Amino acid sequence: MIHSTGLLERSWLEFERRKTMDRAMLQIQALIDQHTTKLTITQSTFKCIEESAPAQDRLRYLYSIVYPAQYELKRDLAIRYLRCQVFMSALNYFRELEMWDEVVTCYQLMDKPHRAELVVREQLAKSGETPYMLTSLADLTRKEEYYNRAWELSKGRFPRAKRTLGKICYDRGDFAQCIENLDAALSVHPLVATAWYLKGLACMRLERWDEAVQSFVRCVQQDMEIGEAWANIGAINMLSLIHI
Repeated sequence: MIHSTGLLERSWLEFERRKTMDRAMLQIQALIDQHTTKLTITQSTFKCIEESAPAQDRLRYLYSIVYPAQYELKRDLAIRYLRCQVFMSALNYFRELEMWDEVVTCYQLMDKPHRAELVVREQLAKSGETPYMLTSLADLTRKEEYYNRAWELSKGRFPRAKRTLGKICYDRGDFAQCIENLDAALSVHPLVATAWYLKGLACMRLERWDEAVQSFVRCVQQDMEIGEAWANIGAINMLSLIHI
């Protein structure tokens, strides 16, 4: 177990480098498989299972190491699979761990909206309404009332619902309502550069130049790589100089 802990720590560090990311995930997968009785990719013969360390050896240094529990290790690997866009492997672990929010996310990223909607409706019927599930259902059905219901259910603490409503309002040209929704979302979670950028665009459409500049400034403070925001700040400043 001390050896396994060292391998796990090394894998976490190697995952942060693109060249060694795949090897790190394979190593974590092997650490998970070594304590199962099922044949897997990294444990392809029953001889490997028979040669695994017995339980008394694995528990001997339980209070001396920081080795995570099996379900924590599976959750960690599933999140890393999701970050690397290995959606099917992530989905299998999320379903095993009953992490339904992440299951829905995987189905959406895999472009399987019908499967995602089926999971959402099953969980809503089984566990009741949650802000995340209502927002996911709204994403799948494009019904805005679910976004509002998610916002009300969270008592104004689930900004994703308002951010998505703001984007919908902007796309249909309702810029004032877009700004109102984005203000509500940004008051809860202001560290979303794309939301500030969208608010700046809506303010420009309504010729609210001061608010637009403030929004674009907040945007580039959080993400300096958004070139359109810099360009819009320059355009608004040039426009003010022309009027002067």
